[in-house]
Amino acid sequence: MWIEADCNLSGPESLARQFLLGRSFFRHHFGDVDTPVLWLPDVFGYAWNLPQLIKEAGLEYFFTIKIGWSRDRLPYDSFWWQGLDGKRAHPLQHLAGLRLLCQHLQRQRLAPPGVGNME
Repeated sequence: MWIEADCNLSGPESLARQFLLGRSFFRHHFGDVDTPVLWLPDVFGYAWNLPQLIKEAGLEYFFTIKIGWSRDRLPYDSFWWQGLDGKRAHPLQHLAGLRLLCQHLQRQRLAPPGVGNME
């Protein structure tokens, strides 16, 4: 995304434009390298159609820390989020999710070995 969007107030067209602008900016400034990650660390909520928009934008994951801030924490740091149309996105949160992301990037040769090693 171009900026960290509010996913509740904006509609799907606005979010789709955020994806287009953000990915265009990334390609322009970083070359012919593409990222599989939507970076949404601190938003106030997530639209029900976000998994569909993530997949339609060509992304696989989204990274957040907001899901784990609740008193009623989710029992997992990594899981599949399925939208109403059946498309799934893989949310990652906290350090465990960041480790999974770094491993994926290393397999795709987008990050050097050792990046994301939290030990």
